Amino acid sequence: MRDGRGSPSRPLASRPIREEASLRPRIALLGTGSHLPGEPIPTLRSDEVLGAVPGVPERIASRADRIRGEVLARSGVRFRHYALDPSTRRQTETNVSMMEKAARAALAEADVDPKTVDLVVTAGPMSDYACPPTSALLQARLGIPSAEELEIHSNCTGAPKGLLVALDALRIGRRRRALVCYSQLSSAFLRAEYFHGARVSLDHLALRWMLSDGAGAMLLDGTADPDAGHSVVDAFVESVAAGRAPGMVGGSAGAFSFEEPVDGLGFYPTMHASGRHHVGQDISSVRRHAGAQLVEGLARMLDAVGVAGTRVDHFLLGIPGRHFISDETKALFREKVGVDSDRVPFDVGEFGYCGGATMFVQIDRLRRAGRLGKGEIAAAYLEESSLWMSGGCVLRG
Repeated sequence: MRDGRGSPSRPLASRPIREEASLRPRIALLGTGSHLPGEPIPTLRSDEVLGAVPGVPERIASRADRIRGEVLARSGVRFRHYALDPSTRRQTETNVSMMEKAARAALAEADVDPKTVDLVVTAGPMSDYACPPTSALLQARLGIPSAEELEIHSNCTGAPKGLLVALDALRIGRRRRALVCYSQLSSAFLRAEYFHGARVSLDHLALRWMLSDGAGAMLLDGTADPDAGHSVVDAFVESVAAGRAPGMVGGSAGAFSFEEPVDGLGFYPTMHASGRHHVGQDISSVRRHAGAQLVEGLARMLDAVGVAGTRVDHFLLGIPGRHFISDETKALFREKVGVDSDRVPFDVGEFGYCGGATMFVQIDRLRRAGRLGKGEIAAAYLEESSLWMSGGCVLRG
């Protein structure tokens, strides 16, 4: 997969593409927006901004020191963004504030009054509050007097899930205009103050070398002419979770998550003391399975919408680092998608992997650079290891 700074592959828009296999109508994409908080931080300074985690057992700390530099160098990620003050590590944004900035950028591009939006869908791995939901908070910030609002709790695949819900509502005429937003505030659980050092594992620390913050938005219209500009062909989500252990877990504990329930009075102290609040990823499992799942899911999405891989002009894949792209993954890409993986840019290196927001940021950057030409096809896809889901979308210029 080629570097995002390389020359783009020759457009294939002149080649005819067959009608979508699903026969579902395309939906007009009026605008996109993204927000990457703060100044870009060179990836080698990420630990400096997030802070050193105190009290980590020596055997884990020494291993982390040995591995960190190698992983960051191999990742190919040059910059990351965090909603943190670099000197105090105080939070500078919330999920809703980042979503609002991305949403306003999408509305401004389309020159659309927020009051005309009648469906607000938000997604992300965490909310600012248990209630009210993020979707209603965003609606209020945008000054939308009345709308259907839905919040989807999901990590990376929250972005295509939100699109899927909005597309279906617009296609059946239930709603006219939809705003879909996703926010990832990784720094909230990656900064030093969040950790209980004595309970930290390498799988917890490794996420500090992979994740960053960001938000994205897409504005869709079910009544506008999809041929007048860019459009969404379809969205796709799948889970292959059956019989598999989670690849990423943490952040909270429900009443039945553990054999020993936490009592309400000591909920937060108990959580912190046990380390159950830590977010961790099974890195070895991700290395074994994530690449294949992403490629196979992408191939199934393209088959579902009736677009051959050879007809795709732009591939936008959410990959946290180049070191996850193995020779086996490249070979599988050629086999399943039908094109050489060198056609896939690694553009995440310029802003850092921010969960599902990565997909929206990639789409926004592609469109604003004027690279999605008339009739061209873009296929975006990403993988979520929490319980092995993946998803994406197909756009037409």
